[in-house]
Amino acid sequence: MTVVLHHYWGSNYAEKARLMLGLKGLEWESVIIPDVMPKPDLVALTGGYSKTPVLQIGADVYCDTKRIADELEARWPTPTLFPGGRRGFADIVQYWADGAMTLAGGRYLIGRSHENWRPEFHADRAKLWGVPVDLEREGYRRADSLRKDSCLARSRDGDRPWQAHRDRRRKSAGDRARCVTGE
Repeated sequence: MTVVLHHYWGSNYAEKARLMLGLKGLEWESVIIPDVMPKPDLVALTGGYSKTPVLQIGADVYCDTKRIADELEARWPTPTLFPGGRRGFADIVQYWADGAMTLAGGRYLIGRSHENWRPEFHADRAKLWGVPVDLEREGYRRADSLRKDSCLARSRDGDRPWQAHRDRRRKSAGDRARCVTGE
């Protein structure tokens, strides 16, 4: 059965799907899609879904990286994407990483390198995010948010990122500021 990934190279979500396919050791075909709307071929394939990536296995289509991970794991259980039975943990980390961390990180990177992206891309992301994007300041404004989110991923014992958030609430404001700035 042919595995086809519909994606574009600048997408961090598509990179996650490419990494999953690589970890599974699967052979796959690549269909490069536009990074902004319109995406007529993708929308026709998915019945209206226009985000990246989309995995196609035969006539079946899977949208969203979590759903892609579920399907890859069901069809090709070894090697597993969730060693040690840590699927629940992976879901928690994915929820956090795909939410606050990705939004802050994406806006930071796009803002910092705005001259490398087409104006249509910026307009598309502003529409997607629901806010106008000040390209000259976006990277600098989002840096603090990105540092705060990455601070949550650190923990003293190194393998329980959810613990860092709980520990931060017990620290003083001064300790929290040092964590955010990396001091």
